[in-house]
Amino acid sequence: MIAQPISLLLFLGSALAFGQGHQHRHHRRATSYNRLERDSNPTSPAKRAAISLPSGWAYVGCWSDLGSARTLSKQVLNDNTVSVNSCIAACEKAGYIYGGPEYNHECWCGNSLGSQSKSIPESTCNMKCAADSSQICGAGNAISLYAKSSVTQSATSTTTTSAQSTSTQAGGTYVGCYVDSSTRLLNGAAITASTLTISQCVSRCGAMGFSFAGAEAGKECYCGNSISGGSKVADTQCSTVCAGDANQKCGGGWRLSVYTSSPSSSQTSRYNNVPLGCYADSSNRVLGSFTTKMSNLTPQLCVDKCSSLNYALAGVEAGIECYCANALNGGSKVSDTECSYLCGGDSDQTCGGNWRLRVYNTNPQTATSTSATSTSTSSASSTSTTASTSTSTSATSTSTSSAATSTASGYVSYGCYSDQNSPRSLPTQASGSPDLTAQTVAACNAKCAALGKPYAGTQAGTECWCGDCVNAISQKVGDGECNLECSKKNGEMCGGSWRLSVQYNKDLDKGISCAASTNPTLPSDYTSPDGKLVVAHFMVGNAYSFTKDTWKYEMGLALEQGIDAFALNLGSDWWQEPRIQDAYDVARDQLQSKFKLFFSFDVTVMDCWSQAGADRMRSLINKYANHAAQLRDTKTNKIIVSTFGGEACTFGRGSPNAGWNYAIKENMPPTLFLPSFFSDPIYLGNFPCTDGDFHWNGGWTLGNFPVNWDADARHKQYTASKPQYMTSVSPWFFTHYGPNSWNKNWIYRGDDHHYARRWEDLVAHRSEVDIVQIVTWNDYGESSYIGPIGVDQPNSQQWVNGFDHQGWLSMTGYYVKAFKQGQYPAVTADKVVLWTRPHGKDDGSGDYVPRPTNYIWTTDNLWCVLFAKEAGTLQLCSGSSCATFQVSSGVNKLKVASAPGKISAKLTRNGAEVFNFSPAGFSYTNSPSNYNFNAFVAAGP
Repeated sequence: MIAQPISLLLFLGSALAFGQGHQHRHHRRATSYNRLERDSNPTSPAKRAAISLPSGWAYVGCWSDLGSARTLSKQVLNDNTVSVNSCIAACEKAGYIYGGPEYNHECWCGNSLGSQSKSIPESTCNMKCAADSSQICGAGNAISLYAKSSVTQSATSTTTTSAQSTSTQAGGTYVGCYVDSSTRLLNGAAITASTLTISQCVSRCGAMGFSFAGAEAGKECYCGNSISGGSKVADTQCSTVCAGDANQKCGGGWRLSVYTSSPSSSQTSRYNNVPLGCYADSSNRVLGSFTTKMSNLTPQLCVDKCSSLNYALAGVEAGIECYCANALNGGSKVSDTECSYLCGGDSDQTCGGNWRLRVYNTNPQTATSTSATSTSTSSASSTSTTASTSTSTSATSTSTSSAATSTASGYVSYGCYSDQNSPRSLPTQASGSPDLTAQTVAACNAKCAALGKPYAGTQAGTECWCGDCVNAISQKVGDGECNLECSKKNGEMCGGSWRLSVQYNKDLDKGISCAASTNPTLPSDYTSPDGKLVVAHFMVGNAYSFTKDTWKYEMGLALEQGIDAFALNLGSDWWQEPRIQDAYDVARDQLQSKFKLFFSFDVTVMDCWSQAGADRMRSLINKYANHAAQLRDTKTNKIIVSTFGGEACTFGRGSPNAGWNYAIKENMPPTLFLPSFFSDPIYLGNFPCTDGDFHWNGGWTLGNFPVNWDADARHKQYTASKPQYMTSVSPWFFTHYGPNSWNKNWIYRGDDHHYARRWEDLVAHRSEVDIVQIVTWNDYGESSYIGPIGVDQPNSQQWVNGFDHQGWLSMTGYYVKAFKQGQYPAVTADKVVLWTRPHGKDDGSGDYVPRPTNYIWTTDNLWCVLFAKEAGTLQLCSGSSCATFQVSSGVNKLKVASAPGKISAKLTRNGAEVFNFSPAGFSYTNSPSNYNFNAFVAAGP
């Protein structure tokens, strides 16, 4: 949520001024193709402002730039000289074939498109260029993409040429460009591929037995046996280049490049039949007699496996799962497009989907009536068909089925789930776990069955965990995330990194529920006599999978530490508003409105250039203005509203102040507006519409020195006339995205017991601060989180998974109480919080992303904060590096030099051991596989 300072053009009233702003790349979950909102009537490039381009260049369209790989890899300009003209001229001069401006003042170039880029609605690119307001220069996470003629060519000639060339290669003939819709012109199957070409699309549809293939939006491939509806339009409307071949056209926004495909006999010959259909699966399993996972799965392998066990039906799911049974157990038939996951063993075939099972007969020649009855899910018909095949086969099948169930110990696959340090998804680690050489799914099932536990889960290839239920905070994730082979190397998957492959045995289920959280209460000693508030910044973009149980659990954790509210960082994804609705409802209905919420509009990704953007904010503010869970200022009872950025936003008005006044104040409920504008504080007086300042960067030191009050003092100097001041505290900052991604790779200094030290500053200056905002609760991409590690990460798993920060959360309540009340509370229980990086700052690595900028600012230490109720002696160790300290009652801040090995803290008092805490799952090393400057944090005992 923070980036390195750049110069940004600020429109301050009628004057122009330059201040220190922030380039911000908003991290959020990439939307899949079927969630992509595309413009049904995109603006034609011809309608755009007149632009002078180098010879041969042409406009391609508005494209996303928000995945793990940048759409274009090379940034050549990043200032107020950027226009379409200057950007494309720079790309031409540098020899690139693609180029485009983004986010008003950035220019990017490249010779290929990033693997996650895609065509998006033309209206998304709505930011005026910094150097020419008559031109459009992309938007936050959106690039106005241009390409040379060798890529785009004339749409008509390219389509004809590419179609003829591709037809010869793939056996398909170009039919034309068609208008698509949500009901899909070709609705037989759907595939998304980051390297899509026309040849791939045509051949894949043909291999699945379909007569037509269609490419859309650069990366999407659709198959069908007839062109159902849809009107044919000019070929020029199918102008999006293919992700895998810039010389081909793969449709456009809701435009489908249609080809004939020759139905191949390969699919039929592989399975000796065609699929019976795609079925919605559930935890009860449509085919539940036997299950296995294979990283090299194909339909043929699954059919062969089920056939060898004498099962009549086989089903593939989630790319790597195989299921067998003699009859369908419920399950409704759905569109084949929902079974679109590529097979683990053959990317030219599909193997079901997420809770979607593609079903096959294992012996179609003798089970023709099974095929007929399977669609009606008649178990009796299926059974009689099997029996009619052969009496001995039926007996064998029954015997084998029993054996298969026995082998699996009565367990069936329940899915892949996220796990975390606290609370564990399944709480009991089985004996002998981790097993580094012989772990299997069946072995784990047997151990959990012996404990009487209905849920068994394998993790990290070697671990086995058991429980009476799966903790409600855990979230089901894509089965592809459980991708580590069992240590026995038998082809099965045994979970992944902080991912559990869960199995379930209904016969052992005692009906025990795992509640998400008890109803937390706000202790009276967290209240503030003078109305001080503590809130936490919450990235809604990292909450895609949140349920109401998840909201309740995480709000409860915050409430128990005296945190009053979440500042909801709202971006542009369509699904974020439903999550916010859930959050407000849970806070009111399940937490009795003890926990509050308010908006922090992230205008680095939201529209803040048109009135429509302002109207969206006004609508949301009005919607929740009278909600019982809405945070209000304790002094004025006004609704609190904040932002991330926005110093240059105009919302179509004459100045930023006029724009924000309309968005937040004009004919609106009484609102306390505390934006975070990234400009020099000297200019904050140019915004009379604001009621104060939120100093986002107060949470870090931006240089090689400990955090201090100096920057806050400067903000206070220029906002003295404003009624409110909100500043920040943050525990850490590290981000590690390479040049092929968001190109963010730096740290801010986190040494000197940074989190505790910043809180001490806030307590000392509490008379000058009204609200403290913890930055953040869940920004994983920048390692500033204090809440649980979630599953919806912005491709940050490499440095986040396994690096829990809830130890910092556990000490937050102590400082919150001190800030709110003006005095430090007595320590009544012994507790230690340890944190350290996983390797030395100078240690080498094979990581393709280099050490982060500013890495030299940090030191190699194990940091410790000890809360001691009485004096004693603490031994602090990092590997062989140990030191002994005499500690006093209260808070003790200690450190020891880092060395390879486990970390530990041993407290003794009057010759007796109080605790000896050594957190599991962590060991410091001098030989890292990747650079990771995130912190491992643990609290104990």
